[in-house]
Amino acid sequence: MTEPRALIPVKRAGLATVAMGVTVALCAPSIAQAVSPVGGSVAASTEQFVRAQPTANSKAVGTYSKGARVLLACQVHGQNVGGNDLWYRLANRDGWMSARYVISSGRVGFCANGGGTGGGGAKGPKGDPGP
Repeated sequence: MTEPRALIPVKRAGLATVAMGVTVALCAPSIAQAVSPVGGSVAASTEQFVRAQPTANSKAVGTYSKGARVLLACQVHGQNVGGNDLWYRLANRDGWMSARYVISSGRVGFCANGGGTGGGGAKGPKGDPGP
């Protein structure tokens, strides 16, 4: 039995809607990650630099003191600092901090686009190698 031709476009539209829903559902973790930052605290024994890019050779764009609370948006692999190549993108300001000196309060997802934010060159505190 064949269906009337008038119902075929309706079925195709329904399949497109289902496909769109599946796509949105698969992307939801990335979207949720962007709006749900994870808390963390600075564990460095000295002041810790916020960098323009996920490398200690990048321009310092700010600092945090030991124990300061930070919000972490996502993480990427960057320059290895003290055996740790993960860097956290900050959620409440532009910049990155080496995961070597930050303790997160939960799981931090990887950045969807790897995102860099510019850069230059500045020397960091002890343990944060400079140029």
